[in-house]
Amino acid sequence: MKRQAGILLPIFSLPNKYGIGSFGKQAYKFIDFLKSAGQKVWQILPLVQTGFGNSPYSSVCSYSFNPYFIDLDLLVEQGLLTKEEIKSSIYDGEYINYSFSLRQAIPGRTLPSKSSNDAPPPVEMCDILSAKPS
Repeated sequence: MKRQAGILLPIFSLPNKYGIGSFGKQAYKFIDFLKSAGQKVWQILPLVQTGFGNSPYSSVCSYSFNPYFIDLDLLVEQGLLTKEEIKSSIYDGEYINYSFSLRQAIPGRTLPSKSSNDAPPPVEMCDILSAKPS
């Protein structure tokens, strides 16, 4: 394998008006930047639902995708959500707020309110995300 240069940047570190980075337009812009800078590799952290402490390395469900990374604007563009449905998901804080992001990740799904330092209920989310269709 030929030696290559790259960068480690977790998806959640991408800029986003919803409080956490996603696989939206900012991800595509970052890839374009990497290409223009001559970089060949973008290393990311695991994409599983986070567990205790919101760490991707302590997931209770290794086969579920983290809903934080679903880009709400792209869902609006595809007609799967309306702008009205995602209006309450806009986050104006400076730092990632995992509890806020969790409550906004699945529109129409009511989750218990948590303080910003509490971890989400991981088993419940794992059950939701990994449910097999009937």
